[in-house]
Amino acid sequence: MENLRKELIDEIRALRPIQEQAVEDLNTVSVEDLPRQANTAISANIAGSPEGQMDRNRWKRVVTDKLNRLAPDEEAIKGWVRSQGFTIDSAGKLSTGGWWFSAENQQMTFSKLTVRWDENKTPQLSVEV
Repeated sequence: MENLRKELIDEIRALRPIQEQAVEDLNTVSVEDLPRQANTAISANIAGSPEGQMDRNRWKRVVTDKLNRLAPDEEAIKGWVRSQGFTIDSAGKLSTGGWWFSAENQQMTFSKLTVRWDENKTPQLSVEV
């Protein structure tokens, strides 16, 4: 966990110049395009590499860590996923008593994710991007 914390701190430090540029870029965006452009800038940079592109494995670790803190509360997990701009497009129950859902956010580099919770498996929570 400490290694993940250090990686995140290093990433945030590297992102500050990118975020400052993103703020400057928003000054020239049309009003109609502002929400999409802001969402793209934020989502692409929060868990991104210094080049501004998200690393799939790092993004998956960050999301999985956050969702593990909310598990097994399905509604809390869905609420957090929605707060990140995703739309739940399908969901269901597993025969073992667990649950799953898929979500999509076209504004993000990795636009789809599937979350599964099953207390009979290890790990209990899985996130696929």
